[in-house]
Formats: sequence, C-alpha cells, structure tokens
Amino acid sequence: MIRENNQTIIEYQPEQPMPLASVVKVIVAIEYALQVEAQRIDPTEWVSLDELEKYYIPHTDGESHPEWLAQMERSNKISGQRVELQEVARGMILFSSNANTEFLMERLGLDRINHTLAELPFSKHQEIYPYSSAILIPTYLRMKEDLSKRQLTTRITNMSHEEYKELAIFIHQQLKEGGKLIGLFQPEMDLFKKQVIRRLK
Repeated sequence: MIRENNQTIIEYQPEQPMPLASVVKVIVAIEYALQVEAQRIDPTEWVSLDELEKYYIPHTDGESHPEWLAQMERSNKISGQRVELQEVARGMILFSSNANTEFLMERLGLDRINHTLAELPFSKHQEIYPYSSAILIPTYLRMKEDLSKRQLTTRITNMSHEEYKELAIFIHQQLKEGGKLIGLFQPEMDLFKKQVIRRLK
C-alpha cells in the first residue's frame, strides 16, 4: 500500500499477512531495550563468539554476520573471543545479523518477546519464532523423511503454521545445543550456493 497525505494511491491485497523478514528485528530490539531498562539484562555482559556462531548459517545472510565480526575486530570490540551484549544487539540492527538475532531470541526469551509484541499496536501480527532456523526446515525434512523435491514442496505447503513454527523452534534448540545440524546440512547448503551462483552468471 502506498499512501500520501492520508490518501491511498495504490494498494494490492492490503489485508494479506506477509512475512516482514528482517523488519521483525525491530521488535526484538524493543524487547532488548525494555529488559535493559528493567535491569533484567546487563548490556555490558560478555558474550562468547562461539555462542553466536552456533546460530550462524553460512551463505544465508548476505555475509552480514561476517561483516559485523570484521567490524568488531577493526573496532577492537572483541576481547578474549567475546563481545559485549550491547554490540550483539547493535549488530542485529546495523548489520542485520541473523545469528545475533537468534541468539537474542534465546537470551531474551521468545515468551517475553511475544508478550511485548502483543502489547504493541499490531493487531494482526503472528507470534515471532526463530525465522532464521526456519531456513533449515526444508533440508531437515528432506534428510529426516527422505523426500523428493516434489514431495518436500507438498509437505511444506500442507504444513500448518503451528507445525512450521514448532519445527523452527526445534531446529533452533538443536543449534543452541551445539550447532551440529549445520555440519549435516553443509553439503546441501554448498550445493544451493553453487546453484545460485550458476543462475547469476
């Protein structure tokens, strides 16, 4: 929808819910700010880079996370392979790091984030879940259920929103417990990257 001076210029399916992608990071940032203000978290708390790396899914973020890490290195913000929590939050917003976002979802708590979301004037916004982990759903199902591409498409198309959300949360927990899924998914992710590069040539 495009509006100018309170007049609608053009609209197309204005009531159709659509994914907000990285815009959802603003809501996570709001919850971060609220928890800092309430002194539930300390913005100067040190966070291990290893903890952040658990949530990093290579080749899926436009290299935003590596660029953030490089900036932290240039700015001497890394100490003993750790950064302050406030730098993690800044990296989520300024660099759009998906890994930082997923870490903050875990650190702040999805329940608290969604409670804050419910108090904001967004009447049709669905609950937030680890959307970056959701990137791995197709590969996870393909491996677990041995599905063809066509079967996988049908499986995901017929999946309820609740099942999709719960599967994303499950994968997020697997990453939290050691990031082992990334190693399993790497061959297919590398193939996906090659296919994208081939199409761009």
